[in-house]
Amino acid sequence: MSDWFVCTSWLETHKAEVHFEIANEDGDQFFFSVSSDDISTHIKYQGEDALDTFRYAEDDMLSLAVALIDDDYCEEGQNFHVTRSLFKRYFVS
Repeated sequence: MSDWFVCTSWLETHKAEVHFEIANEDGDQFFFSVSSDDISTHIKYQGEDALDTFRYAEDDMLSLAVALIDDDYCEEGQNFHVTRSLFKRYFVS
């Protein structure tokens, strides 16, 4: 199994969503988006904005994304939106 890492993260939709890309050493790439409200509500650290908070919890967000991949929720190369219920289920801080 390859090590996964976050390639990049950014804000979209007038700062309402955080988008991020993860990849592994084998070249697999996955794209995710999550509501800024979910990030601000469920992550204890409060940064300047949701992106700052996301980056603070980047390891936890990476674990969430890899768990979603392992459970076959998303396909490589496609953007997958993490719903509130999936965020609550998979986010472990």
